[in-house]
Amino acid sequence: VSFYIHQMASGKSTLKNMVKNGSLNPELAIHLILFSLINFVFLVNSRYDSALNQALAFYTIILFFYLHTFFTYPRFFRKEKAVWFIGINVVILLVIAAVTLILDAVQSQNALRIIGIETQLSKLLSIQNIRFDLLFVFALMLIPSFAYYFIKNQFINLESAGFKMYRKKEAELAQLKAQVNPHFLFNTL
Repeated sequence: VSFYIHQMASGKSTLKNMVKNGSLNPELAIHLILFSLINFVFLVNSRYDSALNQALAFYTIILFFYLHTFFTYPRFFRKEKAVWFIGINVVILLVIAAVTLILDAVQSQNALRIIGIETQLSKLLSIQNIRFDLLFVFALMLIPSFAYYFIKNQFINLESAGFKMYRKKEAELAQLKAQVNPHFLFNTL
């Protein structure tokens, strides 16, 4: 982001030129802007410890979104690989549940220690303490990541279909030119 701002501020390049010459990918720029805005809204007016928890959750959700958009949907979202797709999602959700359970237990132990209560970490690690709300958010993240993947593929398919049609018309035109040229020469002679 700072590179692009520097390029525009120094007058070396304009936004339009950066898009034309390919040094700025519009999709990447939109993602960076959205990521920065969401990050700002997510973390504004938060205490340090809650901001850290929110940032960790936010970055994990973003990672989950991009993992699905660019890895699991293109490779495993087919009938013949449905079991793999479901298995990968179950493993991801189990890992997220375990990590959040451990982080919550450590934070609870630290909070209890501050008020003078000593507890073992193993007592705080309970299935009852799993954050199902966070797992629900991760499960819901499948919807926008699929929508983004689907729309992006539709644009790619439309572009390739348009290019195929253009090549077909170009070939037909070349064939007509090849047919016209001998007739033109014959008639001229």
